[in-house]
Amino acid sequence: MSIIDNLRLVENDEFSIYTVCKAMKIDEIISNLPKGYETSINAREVNTELRQMLGIARVLVKNPEIMLFDEIIDTLDDDNKETILHLLNQLKSNHTILIISRSNDMIDFADKVITMERNTIKSIKEK
Repeated sequence: MSIIDNLRLVENDEFSIYTVCKAMKIDEIISNLPKGYETSINAREVNTELRQMLGIARVLVKNPEIMLFDEIIDTLDDDNKETILHLLNQLKSNHTILIISRSNDMIDFADKVITMERNTIKSIKEK
C-alpha cells in the first residue's frame, strides 16, 4: 500500500491530505522519496519516525471531534515533537484531545492531567 493510499483510508480528499502533510512538515520528506506519495508504506526509505508521523497524519486528516493518542511523541525527534505539539495546541480549542503519555512535554501541553496507577486514578489536576 502506498503512502497516499494509506492516508486515503481515512479521507479521500487529497487537498486535506496534502494540507495536513505540509502542516506536519512531512510533505517535502514524502515528495523526496523515490516514488513520492506513491512510495510503499513498507519501503525501507519510510523510517519508523515517518511511519509514526503518518499515523498522526491519518488522525489529523480525519479531523474527528475527539482524538485519542497513545505515546504520540515518544519516538519523534525534537523538531517533529515541536511541530505536533504546535498543531495539537491549535486544535485543542475545538477538539477533545486525549493523550496517554509519560512525557513531560505532553503533561505541559495538557489542560487536565489524570494520573493512574494499577488501573486506579491517583489524582486529577486541572491547570
